[in-house]
Amino acid sequence: MGRSRTGSVLAAGLMSGTSADGVSAALVRIGPGRRVRVLRHLTLPYTRAEQRRILGLRDATTAELSDANVFLGRKFAAAAKRLLEGERPRVIGSHGQTVWHSPGRHTLQIGEPSIIAEETGIDVVADFRPRDIAAGGQGAPLVPFFDDFVFGIRPLPESE
Repeated sequence: MGRSRTGSVLAAGLMSGTSADGVSAALVRIGPGRRVRVLRHLTLPYTRAEQRRILGLRDATTAELSDANVFLGRKFAAAAKRLLEGERPRVIGSHGQTVWHSPGRHTLQIGEPSIIAEETGIDVVADFRPRDIAAGGQGAPLVPFFDDFVFGIRPLPESE
C-alpha cells in the first residue's frame, strides 16, 4: 500500500489557505534521491457562503468552531477522494484550515483529520503547526522541511 517496487512512496497532501478559496490537494510520488513528482493536483472550491463562514471563524463560538471542524473535515475528505481516483497513498498529510495563528505562541487549525481518515480509509497526519510550536518553532514547518528534504545535504532517514 503506497510503496512501489522502486522504493518510492505515494502520498497526498491537503490544505486550505488564509484566502479560504477552497481545499487544495496534491498526490505525489516521493522517490529515491529526494525526488518528488506531482502526479495530480486540484482545488475543491468553497462557495461564497462557505468562504464567508470560514473567514468569520475568528470570532466564532466554541459550538460554531466545533461544527466547522466537522464540516471542513468532510470537505477535506471529499477533496482527497476526488484527488485519489483509485490510487491508495501510504499517507495523507492535512494542514487544515488555520483559524488563528500567533507565531511561536499558539495556533488553531481545523478540518478534523479523523473524518478524513474514516472517509478515505488512509492514515492521516495533521497538526503540523502546533507540533512545530511545541518544538520551539514559529508554527510554519512545512516549507523549511520541504526545502531541506529536496535541497538539503543531511542524509535521509532509513525507510521501513
